[in-house]
Amino acid sequence: MMAAMTLPSATPMVLCFAELNRRRAEGTRTQFFVAAYLTLWIAFSAAATVLQWALPAMGWITPMIVSRSAALSGALLFVAGVFQLSPLKQSCLRACRSPLGFLIGDWRDGI
Repeated sequence: MMAAMTLPSATPMVLCFAELNRRRAEGTRTQFFVAAYLTLWIAFSAAATVLQWALPAMGWITPMIVSRSAALSGALLFVAGVFQLSPLKQSCLRACRSPLGFLIGDWRDGI
């Protein structure tokens, strides 16, 4: 379900990448790109599912995904706040805002 929800938002990048590969007669690169994208989201979803099963079993969240742990709530807020102010977030935003800009600026031949 996670891959199905995120693939539409990746469509502009996939279409730009596919067009560049079509012009270079390297169509299989697009298939590998989409396969890697889906593989990563499936792996993330599997890890999130395991975590969602583990947290209620440990009594840290309710079945409705409400935190029962002040420590868990505080840790999540702290991590989210640190990420919001981090250079990593700014770097990700600069790289991911424009699919075409990313492809033009960071294109490398070969796999």
